[in-house]
Amino acid sequence: MKQVIIATVALVAISLSGCKETEANRRLEDSVRILQAAQTMSEVDKAVGDLGIVLRFPDDTWMAIQYHDQHDPIEEWYSLAVIRDSEDRCFYSDYHFCGYLNAYRHTIMGKQGLTKEDIDTNFVGIHAVATSPDLATARKNLKALNFLRLKK
Repeated sequence: MKQVIIATVALVAISLSGCKETEANRRLEDSVRILQAAQTMSEVDKAVGDLGIVLRFPDDTWMAIQYHDQHDPIEEWYSLAVIRDSEDRCFYSDYHFCGYLNAYRHTIMGKQGLTKEDIDTNFVGIHAVATSPDLATARKNLKALNFLRLKK
């Protein structure tokens, strides 16, 4: 199954904004490989990196979102978010989260709470995913953030 996902990665990566095709392929393949290599929740938490987040749902399912971006005016610009969920499905998006996933994670984990203004202004898309009652609903909510499934 992992080999099929990796093969599919090469086909969909060319749509990533601002990336050269080969570099986009490499980034997408690396992210999928790192997320799929994580076997424990501790490893999953580490696999998302500093800009990513692991979302846990009330039905004991989860989504791990690894995120990378670069917006240097001289170097190439790109954004890439890759998800692996608890049923080993993978998704990707070129949506530019910038530091929002990290900020959302620290706000939630720091128990600072979110105001309605925070959610409406900065976190509306990811909050809808994060507060989903189950994995199926979270997957539906990914569409607002331009995530596409990597087919098997």
